[in-house]
Amino acid sequence: MLSGHVSETRQSYGLDPSQSSTDTTANEQTIDLKPEEDLISLNALGYALRVDPNTVRLRPDASQTLRERSIYYFRRDRIEQIRESLGLENIPTSSDEWKQEFLDFAKSRNLSRSYNPVMVKAFFKLVDREGKVKIDDLVREFRDYYAQRLAAGEPLERDASIMAHPTEASNEEIKRLLIDMPVQRFLIKNFIEYFPEEGVLRIAPQLWQVLHYYEVVDVLKSADEQISYYVARHTKRGGRTST
Repeated sequence: MLSGHVSETRQSYGLDPSQSSTDTTANEQTIDLKPEEDLISLNALGYALRVDPNTVRLRPDASQTLRERSIYYFRRDRIEQIRESLGLENIPTSSDEWKQEFLDFAKSRNLSRSYNPVMVKAFFKLVDREGKVKIDDLVREFRDYYAQRLAAGEPLERDASIMAHPTEASNEEIKRLLIDMPVQRFLIKNFIEYFPEEGVLRIAPQLWQVLHYYEVVDVLKSADEQISYYVARHTKRGGRTST
């Protein structure tokens, strides 16, 4: 399972505002968790549902306070009920379904930053015959793209992002950004697997086996279009830092 290869990151979560104050109080108290209760964390729920766990608002079944931080837990047997209540699609059952969902996802223009299309471009430039990319190589290629844009007077990001000054960011900072943001989106969807002990990312085998060259070319073309769209949108809003 993908969740077995990925360490959980810090949770930032808001409870469903529609729940009663009684429920909130009960759920915020510190508890002793028992294995037989079969509870899963918020991040694990996100992987099971294939959604960013911080975008959903649900009533947790339990919570635990650690160092002034609340960690929320959900019963495993609620997963399908939650999936249905949120109107989420079922997990693809065939390789063709996996591929189509990946292609649609990779071409999405739902961008808050430019990281996603840049990561996609870097990934497919580096990927080997087994669908693998070394994370250190991805960091280098990702940085180089932003540095080239900056040198050409066409920066992609503003000062709030470390990629506004890519040559000043450390490899570890860029690696953390990649894993926590663009790569994480593909991990949640089970399109990519991450093996941190090996420092390797891999396209899910059921996807890599059926992905054709012309489809990759189409994804790369879409990535360029997404970047152009992102630049145009932020130029119009006056949000980019010019050099």
